[in-house]
Amino acid sequence: HSAAIAQRLDDSDANVRTAALMALKASPEAAAEHGAAIVQRLGDSLALVRRAALRALKVSPEAVAEHGTAIVQQIDHSDADVRRAALEALEASPEAVAQHGAAIVQRLDHSDANVRRVALRALKASPEAVVKHGAAIVQRLEDSHADVRVAALLALEASPEAVADHGAAIVQRLEDSHAFVRMAALEALKASPEAVVEHGAAIVQQLEHSDADVRWAALEALKASPEAVVKHGAAIVQ
Repeated sequence: HSAAIAQRLDDSDANVRTAALMALKASPEAAAEHGAAIVQRLGDSLALVRRAALRALKVSPEAVAEHGTAIVQQIDHSDADVRRAALEALEASPEAVAQHGAAIVQRLDHSDANVRRVALRALKASPEAVVKHGAAIVQRLEDSHADVRVAALLALEASPEAVADHGAAIVQRLEDSHAFVRMAALEALKASPEAVVEHGAAIVQQLEHSDADVRWAALEALKASPEAVVKHGAAIVQ
């Protein structure tokens, strides 16, 4: 009955329009089939309906890829939740993220830390986009918000090539005041055996950290490179 539900997207009552979008959201197949009708609700006068439309599209990577341009336009909406929902929808499709990476990257300078964080999470969906926009992602390693720094590290982790290219910047986060940021940096380095070898000495220093989870993450990172394990075997044994 998805066709009948889709007809209610033009209902005069916002609650009915929202309910129709939530119903279509329950089925990726229905969301893909009626993607064009859902996208029309991105022009709705009410932000809550726009958010519902973006969440309905999100369940179908096919629909997100097809209607990526319309979704990207919502990144600049005045409502913070709409902006966030647009970025989260793009995240569902690596193809859309790769295609619209430049627009997503512009949000990395947004005044809202949550927008920056979600933008980084969206970029993570596409290793291609991470490599292409690696320099912009690396800048967020210096963000004043620790969760944004972690999001940047997680994005880089998605591409071993990006980790190798920006290993020196990632290593700097091993001195972060937050243990969970250090752990994220170690996880990122782990993605590239090349980076582990190059920065093995810095990783080994984390074996002395007061936080057991950081010590564990350092050992896991070293394990990614047999060469690093051999080179720093004495420190590991200690």
